Amino acid sequence: MKRTWRAVVSTLLVVFIIASGINWLLPLFSSPRTYSETNCLTEQITSGMDSYDIAKLYRDGNATMAVKVYGVHTQTGKAYSSLGSGVCIASKGYTTSIKNGESNLVASKGSYIVTNHHVIDMVDNSSYSNTSISIVTEGEETYPCSLLWANKNLDLAILYCDEYNMNYITMKDIIIDCEEDEKFDYQEIFAIGCPLDEQDYLNRLTTGNIATNDVLEMYTTETYGMYNVVSNVYEDVVDIAVGITSGNSGGGCFDENGYLIGLTTLGTSESLTGGNQMNGMVAIYPIMTILDKLIENNEAGGNNTIYTLENIGLYGIDSIEAGIVSYQTIKNGTDWYYLNGQQYSSLSYSVAFQFADSGYYILKNSGASVFKTLTSGTIVSCVDAEGKKWTINDRNDFIYFLLNLEKGDKITVNVKNGIGYVSQNAIQL
Repeated sequence: MKRTWRAVVSTLLVVFIIASGINWLLPLFSSPRTYSETNCLTEQITSGMDSYDIAKLYRDGNATMAVKVYGVHTQTGKAYSSLGSGVCIASKGYTTSIKNGESNLVASKGSYIVTNHHVIDMVDNSSYSNTSISIVTEGEETYPCSLLWANKNLDLAILYCDEYNMNYITMKDIIIDCEEDEKFDYQEIFAIGCPLDEQDYLNRLTTGNIATNDVLEMYTTETYGMYNVVSNVYEDVVDIAVGITSGNSGGGCFDENGYLIGLTTLGTSESLTGGNQMNGMVAIYPIMTILDKLIENNEAGGNNTIYTLENIGLYGIDSIEAGIVSYQTIKNGTDWYYLNGQQYSSLSYSVAFQFADSGYYILKNSGASVFKTLTSGTIVSCVDAEGKKWTINDRNDFIYFLLNLEKGDKITVNVKNGIGYVSQNAIQL
């Protein structure tokens, strides 16, 4: 059973001064960039190493770093910066395994870095222009990055740094979704992040443990007009007893064997939890699902499609989101609601918040993809191309299903209507 904490978390944006420079000498001829081989640092861990030794290995191996983002608000013209953390999960020497593409493709350039979406949200937000992302390594060297993929719902993003090759860390292949055999429970963990600034607090270690065997839901808010509305609902958040603060966002959370199990993401407002700070991490599993596709697309010009709620044009709500958003809306005294960047009318509001069932309730379909036949009802289960049935209890279950799809797959989406009838919708991707 999941628990919901009324968590309100904000990202600190600091006004920055743009420093400009002049390149006095430009080379007449460009030469191919050369890359050094990199290592998987997790493979260098021995039985005699504790979490402190592993953290030093990751820090000194430049596998963990600070992530800095800059942008200018298009309406106010004000410049902002935000600070977070990141982890290198692939670089030269990393071999992918593509189901329908080139097999045994080796990453031949740059580094792939995972962080939280809310760390880089200015870059993924039309309200900001002149945005940039950079990383700061242990030696306080700065390198530019680009954004390859991001998902606000899961609060995950993957960056690409073409300027520098880092050693990388192995991710743990586990779905954190409240299954009995997959629950984390009181095990030792540690986090590496940049809580305050990228110099004095770069790659700071904190240790602790998984606090419960439950999966939490948390949410953040934003100002919309005169009201404070829900900006994102975080589902499948793992409750961790590890000291973190805002700059830790996107930093690695590792198990006692040094495997990357999640990203330190957010914490509760102490005023809402009786003075007890509660922190959470999001799962790394979705990144494992799509990393090979992203690397092939980036390295070899592949065309692997990564399916998300946004690019299939489907907008909906589950009972968790319904409960949180209705709480906020009633509190604000309005007759409409705003969720995941979409504003809905009072009519759909009254229908949606009567929904308290398992599944993913369809609110809107833009008709932008082969999923356009799904127009009403609740998605309760799906069958993938290999015949595996996916039970859809909530939004994230459906997102995980989508991330596992390949172009050309034949799938079935089972939708229940208001009187309990389930229709089978065959879809060819």
